Amino acid sequence: MDKARGMDRQTAGREDPRYAQIVQGIDAIGQWSADERKNLADHLYAQVARDSSIREVHQVTLSGAGDSTKVFAVYQPNGDQPPMFHANVDTALRTAAVPPPAPAVDKDGYFTDPAITRKPIPALEKGDLPQINAIVLHRTESATAQSALNSFKTGTGAHFLIDKDGTIYQTASLNEKTYHVGKIKSRCMEEGTCTPEESKTIKDMGWNPGKLHNHEAAKAYPDRFPMNGDSVGIEVVGSYNAKTKTWDAPTPEQKAAIAKLVGMLQSEYGLQNNDVYQHDKISYKTPGEGAGLWDPKTQEIAPEQQQGAPKR
Repeated sequence: MDKARGMDRQTAGREDPRYAQIVQGIDAIGQWSADERKNLADHLYAQVARDSSIREVHQVTLSGAGDSTKVFAVYQPNGDQPPMFHANVDTALRTAAVPPPAPAVDKDGYFTDPAITRKPIPALEKGDLPQINAIVLHRTESATAQSALNSFKTGTGAHFLIDKDGTIYQTASLNEKTYHVGKIKSRCMEEGTCTPEESKTIKDMGWNPGKLHNHEAAKAYPDRFPMNGDSVGIEVVGSYNAKTKTWDAPTPEQKAAIAKLVGMLQSEYGLQNNDVYQHDKISYKTPGEGAGLWDPKTQEIAPEQQQGAPKR
């Protein structure tokens, strides 16, 4: 899948395992013609693709009778135990083909979803972003969105900012890179997967983040961590308490906004859960800066809040 600028979502859907699960489930129901089954599968998949909480489709079922019959796609991450997630469509849609979807990202690199507030800050845009491989999660180390937006005007910041009330601001085009990552660590050293030769090469550098960054930058993703030139940054408004050495926990509204935005970016650019990173895990930042913001299993916030001192 081309992550650089997304791809036609009707084509992308055919490559999504959830689409195959829906097709199989509708076929198993044993009703309708081949064309009608395809139309229902396309309509139901369109609903599933909009809901980032539906990670798989475990069942396809019918409910209702006559003109009010609906077909459901059900995700049961814990089997018969809650929570369960579903999407549904009226079976009457079996006679209507799905129209081509409107683009989620316009030619200028901005989401068209009205729930995302466009607030471009030209100083953030640092050149072409030819490919998007990953998402990097940050906290702002500020108490308000306005203070973060003011800071962004200096030229360092991310593509998105999420306020305490859940407002999502897009501050830079997805066609442009921003300076949000900094120097990256060695992925194989952090994950314990270096070859003996690579481990020796890195250890021989000593403490030299600049040299190590340049060494890592020569590698292809995902052999290295994402960098400014192939990732999208999301900043979440949150302060650091130097006395307790903890970060603000995200508000419920921020939780929902993070899940929505990550899901939209994953859908648009073909990203997987392991393409979402905490900033402090990949660069030299305050421990916990990106922790507890997103949990791929539940779309809920993990309780982790790590300790350290600000290095931003």
